[in-house]
Amino acid sequence: MKDRLLSGYRKNGVSERLPRKDAVFSVRETLLSEGSADSIFRQCLLDAKRFIDANSVSDLLHWAFGGERNRKVVRESVHDFLHVGFISPHRDLDDMAGLSEQVGFSSGFSTVTSAVVSRELGYLEGGGNVPTSLFTAKLGSWDENTNYVEVFLPDAPAPRIREWVNDEVGTHVGLILKAPSALPGIRAAFHDERFQVAPFMGEEGIRSPGKAASVIYYERPYGVGKFRVEIFCPYEG
Repeated sequence: MKDRLLSGYRKNGVSERLPRKDAVFSVRETLLSEGSADSIFRQCLLDAKRFIDANSVSDLLHWAFGGERNRKVVRESVHDFLHVGFISPHRDLDDMAGLSEQVGFSSGFSTVTSAVVSRELGYLEGGGNVPTSLFTAKLGSWDENTNYVEVFLPDAPAPRIREWVNDEVGTHVGLILKAPSALPGIRAAFHDERFQVAPFMGEEGIRSPGKAASVIYYERPYGVGKFRVEIFCPYEG
């Protein structure tokens, strides 16, 4: 697989790109860097756009899976576009929409709550769900099947959010199933590649409120953290 432009550094105040040979999405270093909230969030969106511009579903599976049979099962079961997600302390939704347009996302909106990340944060805290808003921006119009980014906005103290950012809680690359009938094959392929369902959710995932769909996170250790792939499963194809 060709080198992908996935991570960044700053040289003379200008963001540069460094080649990496994997398909792991991360904005951790950007979020923990110094600078204004707007500039940091804008750079995160740039990182997200560059990742999804540079990587296809096939690229992701080529890196993540060792077996061609498992790659084929997943590749043929999902739509041919990616999304990425991450937690951010930036909470100005109007400003976020403007910044997303600046870097090339043509449509964006917010929803009330991310049920999945709210539950994961509550699980980590040992209590109830942590209210978490969701901002989504797409590269095309909202009714197009195209790449997009999800930004999770927990209602929590800044130091705690920083800890979650440092641990890359919520960070993922996502795929969307074409039909729910593909889920058993998807599950078998991920398990065969030593991925496990995230511990805060069951094998059937978590239902997405307001949508006829469920979400499952498959993950495995990577470096000091984990590599996570979301499978978004609509109940109707």
